[in-house]
Amino acid sequence: MAWLRQHTWWWFALLAGTTVVVGVTELASGGPIVTIDNVQALTGMTSVELAANSSQAYRLIEFNVRVEGLHLILVGALVGAIVVYGFRHDRRWAWWTMWSFPIYTVSLLVLNLIVKTAPGQAPAAQAFTGAIVGMLSAVILLYSAPRFFPRKSRC
Repeated sequence: MAWLRQHTWWWFALLAGTTVVVGVTELASGGPIVTIDNVQALTGMTSVELAANSSQAYRLIEFNVRVEGLHLILVGALVGAIVVYGFRHDRRWAWWTMWSFPIYTVSLLVLNLIVKTAPGQAPAAQAFTGAIVGMLSAVILLYSAPRFFPRKSRC
């Protein structure tokens, strides 16, 4: 158990790396591969139908997906730096800072549930998968807390 608690930082390192990879994918593709689910949930049209219906709207979505890719690369790099230079070395500031990730993913879920989807469409699946990853991160943070807040002995 102690070994697992000591190495929880690997979860966040994997998360940071995955975030960078997704960001690079979105930046390179412009989104047709990654955001098909979102486009259909919000517009009721596939990416191809939207591009045929309004090339300007499609170009705007594609641009925004590329910007989101840049944001994800930055977030992944920052999370990686926090993990490598703080969390891995049991710095309390890093433990508190890592709580921003579960808060962020849950807020994205709330946003996805608040925004109205197109008639007959379900919310995009990535809203739920992101929240699951965020909640798993919260559980891992709680599990690793004793590393950052050791009990003081009464000697």
